Formats: sequence, structure tokens, C-alpha cells
Amino acid sequence: MERYKIKKPGFITEKSIRERNYRDCIAKIVNNIDMDKTNFEILFSKERLNKYFLFFSEDSDKAVSLYKANIQLSQALYPLLSIIEISLRNSINRAMSNYFHTNDWFDKLLSLDNCEELNREIIDAKYKITKRKENINSGKITAELTFGFWTKLFNAKYELQLWKPLRLSFPNMPKSLRQRHRLSAPINRIRNLRNRIYHYEPIIWHIETVEKQIAECYDLLNWINADLVKFAQEFDSIHIAINKINEIYSWRNY
Repeated sequence: MERYKIKKPGFITEKSIRERNYRDCIAKIVNNIDMDKTNFEILFSKERLNKYFLFFSEDSDKAVSLYKANIQLSQALYPLLSIIEISLRNSINRAMSNYFHTNDWFDKLLSLDNCEELNREIIDAKYKITKRKENINSGKITAELTFGFWTKLFNAKYELQLWKPLRLSFPNMPKSLRQRHRLSAPINRIRNLRNRIYHYEPIIWHIETVEKQIAECYDLLNWINADLVKFAQEFDSIHIAINKINEIYSWRNY
């Protein structure tokens, strides 16, 4: 039998030093003690924080505050993004079900040309549902498919097959604007913003761009159902977060 070496009490290794430093940093957070640059980098990595510390090279406290502000802005955007993602996919599901006269409209894509990529994603979604030992139905598939799937439906390659039913997903959209490219572009921009937030990436460097994407979110919600705008506004603290950032940093698209 292999014998394992037992470390003597107080035996110091590089790993133990890293672990102790990490525990010290966590303790400072728990005790609400301000951390210096070194401790902050141990917790969040130099690569993630590099841009913040370069921007405020002579004021690490301000760099840390800016990193926190990015988290607060991301937090403020979460309700709006969750509302638009859920309402968009449900509106598309209703429109497609009505157009194809069945809740199983996903299966109709099998007979359409040029939809191989979409069908692979549907098959994968069904597999995941089955693996969880759940019954496959339209609601389960709708919830399982990624936001990327729903945005792909508006790509130019599917216009001939899918645009006719997809446009019915936006009953309040003015007919003069009801064109595929007018929806595809903003939906993809919103998805990119959503992905940056969900992957904990910085969004604070381009506040004006974020503000435009927020406006596009509300446009899309209004085109689906005006009540969605009122509902989303109940949770909206986005502009409070943006105004705070602008006041502190005079921050406009650095």
C-alpha cells in the first residue's frame, strides 16, 4: 500500500501561502475592511482588473470603486434583460404556434430548407429534457433553448422560411418598421449585452452604447405588449446607476 507523507505542523509551501493570502482577503470582505490593490488582484485576477487600474493608475481606491460600479450597473440591468428574454421567446412561441396551427411547431422546421442548425439546437434541447426524465412539450423546449437560438431565427438566411410568422411576434410594431433587419440588429445587440453581463465582463466603458441598448430593449417590449414596459419599469434602477457613475467619474465612453 502506498504511504502518504504527512506534513509537519507549520510546514510552509507556496500553495499554503496562496491559500492563506486568499483566506485573509475573504476575511477582509467579511469584516468590511478596505482591500489594497494586491489583495483585490488575488481575489479577482490581474487580467480582469488590469484596465481599471490602468485607467486610475494613481488611485487604486478609485479603480476598485469603478469595478464595483460595473457590478452595480450589471445588477441594475438584470431585471430588464430577464424580462425581455422570457417575453421575446414566449411571444415567438405563440406566433409560430398560431401560424403552424400546432404547439409542436418546432417539428415543422424539419421539413424546411436551410434550417439544419436550428434543428440541431432543438434536438439538443429535447435531449437535455429527456435526460432530466421530464416530458417533452412546447413549453419545456421554449424554456430550454438558448437566447442565441431565438436571435438566430431573425438571421437573413431564414427570412424566406420564417419571417412571415416571426413578424407576428410584434403586434404593436408599426407596419412601416416591420422588417426583419430592423429586429435582427437590435436583438443581436441586446444578446451581446446580455452575454457580457452574464459572463461578468465590463460594460462600464461604453455607457452611451449601453443606454442605446436599453432604449432598444424598451422598444422591443413595447412592440410585443405595452404592459411589459410598465412591468419592467417597476424594477428599473438602471439610470440611477448610470447617473451615479457619471457624477463620480464624468464618465462618457472612454
